[in-house]
Amino acid sequence: MDVETNSEKWLYSTSPLAVAEMLEGGGEFNPPTRIVSGLTEAQATTLVPAAPHCIAQILAHMHFYQNATLARARSEVAPKPAHLEDTFALPPSGTWDRLVGNFLADIETCKALAKAESGTTSPDRDDTSLTYDLAESALHNAYHLGQIVMLRQMQGTWPPPDGD
Repeated sequence: MDVETNSEKWLYSTSPLAVAEMLEGGGEFNPPTRIVSGLTEAQATTLVPAAPHCIAQILAHMHFYQNATLARARSEVAPKPAHLEDTFALPPSGTWDRLVGNFLADIETCKALAKAESGTTSPDRDDTSLTYDLAESALHNAYHLGQIVMLRQMQGTWPPPDGD
């Protein structure tokens, strides 16, 4: 795609509405709120046999990268782990509910940012929009939310209490 020919500012962009739908689920995707609902901290921190991470570690990883995207969007220094595995750290005991609440609140922040800053260039690349960065974050979430559903199925905690 030639940026000049298409009179587009960026090579890669997406609409704030599309970002919101990707972040909150829709179509074939269960909403993140549903995927993490009804889990106790004990269930979230239980390692399923042969799984490399428990649900809480996966959610912590997702929250880490979602926060990094938001930090860059705010022109703040984004945290950089020494190793990828560091982002899968088990949250401290007693913090599961706070982690879930913070992750879901940051989804709302991402949606609001996509709407407010839809004409902004990515802080990381000049050929993408900030909404594209937020869409990438949503896709990252979708990948890991699928893992959480699978782990819940293996644990016998899926579907959530509200049914399938």
